[in-house]
Amino acid sequence: MNLAHLLTDTITYQLETGLSGAGAVTWGSQATTPARVEWGTKTVVGLDGTRRESEAAVATDIEIPNGSRVWLPGADTSSVNEAKRPILTKKARVLGGSYILYETYF
Repeated sequence: MNLAHLLTDTITYQLETGLSGAGAVTWGSQATTPARVEWGTKTVVGLDGTRRESEAAVATDIEIPNGSRVWLPGADTSSVNEAKRPILTKKARVLGGSYILYETYF
């Protein structure tokens, strides 16, 4: 079962690639991917075990690693201040097991 037709939004993301010699985070190029963005506040338990409020849940068919920067629809992708950081990412198989979706909370 392919659910790609449900991913009607587009997000922009940028992966952390390492550290510079000075210890600053280095970033790869920005890329886009189809997504389904659901806006709304929800309490989630982050990777560090703390409870946090998320403002959006995003479903994608690629995993958005922790530490990435993500610009949700409507954000200015030239501004790092508008980028969001993942709080939590979950992986789910669709019935039949052949299609994987990732749900990321911001």
